[in-house]
Amino acid sequence: MDFRKIPHPVNFRFAGALAGKGSTRAFKEAGVSLRIRDLGEDVFHLGMTGRSWKDENLLPLSWKAAGPSRLSWTWLDKGGFSLGDAQGARLRGEPGACFGVCGKSWLLRFVQEEAMRFYGFGEKNLPFERSKVDTTFWNTDLWADYTPQQCEAGETDPMYVSIPFMLIRKPGAVVGVLVANPFPSFMGTGKTIAISPGETREDESLYVGATDGLPSVFFLCGNTPAEVVEKLQRLSGTTPLPPLWGLGHHQCRWGYQTFEDLDGLDRSFRKHKIPCDGLWLDIDYMDRFKVFTFDKKKFSKPAAQLAELRRRGRRVVPIIDPGVKVERGYGVYDDGLKRKVFARNPEGAVFKSFVWPGKTAFPDFSLARVREWWAKRVEGFARLGVSGAWLDMNEPALSIVVQEDMLFREGSKPHAAYHNQYALGMAMASREGFLRARPNERPFLISRAGFIGSNRFAGFWTGDNCSNWIHLKKSIGLTLNLAISGAPFNGPDVPGFANDASPELARAWYKAGFLFPFLRNHSGTGTRKQEPWAFDARTLAVVRHYIRLRYKLLPYLYNLFIGQAEQGKAVLRPLFYEFPDSQDFDRVDDQFMVGPAILQAPLVEEGKKGRKVLLPQGHWFDAGSGKWLAGGRSVRVGSSAKATPLYFRDGSLVVTQAGEPTDNRNNLKELELHVFLRQGSAEVDYCFDDGESFDYQKGARTRLRFKFEQKGGRLSGSVETLAAGFGPCRVRVVLYQRPKTFSFSRGGKTQDLELAPHSWTASGGPLKAWISAPIRCGV
Repeated sequence: MDFRKIPHPVNFRFAGALAGKGSTRAFKEAGVSLRIRDLGEDVFHLGMTGRSWKDENLLPLSWKAAGPSRLSWTWLDKGGFSLGDAQGARLRGEPGACFGVCGKSWLLRFVQEEAMRFYGFGEKNLPFERSKVDTTFWNTDLWADYTPQQCEAGETDPMYVSIPFMLIRKPGAVVGVLVANPFPSFMGTGKTIAISPGETREDESLYVGATDGLPSVFFLCGNTPAEVVEKLQRLSGTTPLPPLWGLGHHQCRWGYQTFEDLDGLDRSFRKHKIPCDGLWLDIDYMDRFKVFTFDKKKFSKPAAQLAELRRRGRRVVPIIDPGVKVERGYGVYDDGLKRKVFARNPEGAVFKSFVWPGKTAFPDFSLARVREWWAKRVEGFARLGVSGAWLDMNEPALSIVVQEDMLFREGSKPHAAYHNQYALGMAMASREGFLRARPNERPFLISRAGFIGSNRFAGFWTGDNCSNWIHLKKSIGLTLNLAISGAPFNGPDVPGFANDASPELARAWYKAGFLFPFLRNHSGTGTRKQEPWAFDARTLAVVRHYIRLRYKLLPYLYNLFIGQAEQGKAVLRPLFYEFPDSQDFDRVDDQFMVGPAILQAPLVEEGKKGRKVLLPQGHWFDAGSGKWLAGGRSVRVGSSAKATPLYFRDGSLVVTQAGEPTDNRNNLKELELHVFLRQGSAEVDYCFDDGESFDYQKGARTRLRFKFEQKGGRLSGSVETLAAGFGPCRVRVVLYQRPKTFSFSRGGKTQDLELAPHSWTASGGPLKAWISAPIRCGV
């Protein structure tokens, strides 16, 4: 594909008028029928039939409305539409040029308004706010499909994960547009067209479409970005609650290949008192890169050795590629050949390409029976004792062989029908395999590529990035827009995969990313080592501090993931997600919210010792200075090698682990409740369970509701037990403004509590607070 060019409205034939009444209209000239359905709760679906379009989606989307729609869809003369209410249109179809066809391609064009801002689009190396861009959705293997210079400069588009979702934001209204079509799709938001040097044309077209496949478009309307993003998650599926250890710190390098490598890592993390949950294996652990194998020279007794590492608290996560080595006598290939599981070429034979094992065949995940075959293979592999899997090369990466020769559904479907869904099919089957191996253990899968709904089966890392400041800064917008697009469990390799990370970059990247949903240190072969202790003593101290701070905040992060699983709430959030009434944050791509309570504003430029921070309305507790700051303004802050701008929102209750964790033995029952409350009231629900099994679905979870009120220097708090399925916990209350009196009630009894002064080292230095004696909760 030529990624620089996309279908353009100039070549489409548009309906000047649509015939018919009711929900269905006909574009008679093109033989196309359009039908709009009001699905309730201001979610609408537009479907089209005609032109031999077929539905090739592996994962059907489903919507269950909690109530009727307030908005309505109105067909207009000349083939346009209006989506809105009596107060105005949220979105309008371009009259006379809304529904267009060009061969098998189809397109929808909307009226663009000056106040519109655009976000989402899945994983894209585009400006954070997506105005004046055009882009296609096609999963790519970056280092094979682009030049090294493009990769290092972060100029690669499209990337690994294709989610054709556009969030349109304007004052008082938000609309999400989801193109539920797996063929190459495209979106345009009025990109400037260069005619010749010095001469340009403004193209005000706002459009979405696809090159083939059954047209299926969802419109999700709401008053805030959060409302629309939650609807998207409910439509495509929320991310299942991961195991607690999956939210910890992970260590990987292309070059770890033996049990001795992992044993050494385990000992080093203990020596340096750095928490770490996951030890990862790249391709070298395998027998000649053959999937589902261990090289016996590197792992003489894999089951026993994996069990030993797990006994020490380390989870081993190996890479699994979809390519199967073409070799007679290799059981996986022989069985796949016998069962006809591999994709075909145009001559009806097994399609082959060249990846790590050499000549390689690829399972056809478009077929349910092939996903079943793969699930059984994963089940057997998981039973050896691996705790999760890293699904790589699943765009699919095909090296030098043209993709069009890889056909699906026993050779009956073109490559484009399932290319974007290939990783989805692999993730569906892989998750099933882990569930079969350990039915009461939450699977942990991280994938490089994906499509709409892939988040239901795996998280993502954002692929093979570079150890440079460009990629550090871009990682924030990349992660935020993936979250907006329905893929909240994601994060970049820290401090970059390719090239050498400097100590300054390593410190900056950990300070920026220590609360990203996924945190993995990963480096490429031939680069300098970048384990936390591989740099200088100052860098080791800084990296260790922020990893420990992540583990301290794991109860908060874990509950954000519970909110995602239950309600579709985002984990990492752009500022406008939490503060939708302000237009000040439209293009802010170097600050972000972690849930509703924590604001980060990291330094992401080399050599910088300070920066401007936009503080939203309200008051903010500066974790570096220990002072309260008024919001609604920008402030200039400095930063040392150790510190990073980190703020807690007034009116927030943040539950953390007690003390400073020095290893990965988490305790969700021994806690601190940090109360950031100057005046007024605040409440939060805190849930805890075993962090690993599905027993919480059967009631083995405790849910507590904490409430606090600060008035006239008098602070009162209470706890209500909503569910006690996992027993009680102990909580110390931590205050950042000493009240005149403090009372706390539980179980209908109120008592006055004593507060003792306390201090500890925060991001910028010593922090003073007042802390209570432990309170037993949840009985």
